[in-house]
Amino acid sequence: MPDTGTINLPRSLSNSAASAFSFCVAAATVSGRPGLTTGSNRSLRSLGRAKARPLAKRYVPPNNEQTGMTLEFINQNRELIGFVVAIIAGLFAFVKWLDTRNRELKEKRYKIYMDLIGVISGKRSDSTTPNLTEQIAAIWFLLEYKEYYEITSKIFSDSDLENMANAPWVKHVLPHIRKLIHEIS
Repeated sequence: MPDTGTINLPRSLSNSAASAFSFCVAAATVSGRPGLTTGSNRSLRSLGRAKARPLAKRYVPPNNEQTGMTLEFINQNRELIGFVVAIIAGLFAFVKWLDTRNRELKEKRYKIYMDLIGVISGKRSDSTTPNLTEQIAAIWFLLEYKEYYEITSKIFSDSDLENMANAPWVKHVLPHIRKLIHEIS
């Protein structure tokens, strides 16, 4: 339990500076022990950074003339500032929408391209077998996907398609694949 001390105050107070100083010193000591505050037996030094200190950098209000000019400019151009902010927000939303749309279209084109490759190989995405006419059509639809020409060329050029497929496929579909590779090269 903290010591409850008594404050030693001088008996007579006069108007001189010396008596005011001694009053302050006496008020800051408890039970005759310097460095302790009333109601506490701990020194301020033991509190570390929690001690009240003056701020290293004091707040200085901005120049009233400059602030006044800024507020005056804002008041005079309120509609223009609102319009510019609305335009910037609208442009940001449009660019974001455009980016999202382009990503979605790119993903959709990739999915369709992969579905065409699946049809050419003999399996649709729903695991049904396409007929030869669909496979030939899928080969020529690959011309629409210029961004995948290099991949298409690698898929069909580096594969041993003659040994991997059945005879009707080799007879009817493989010649179209060779024509496609020649056309995109």
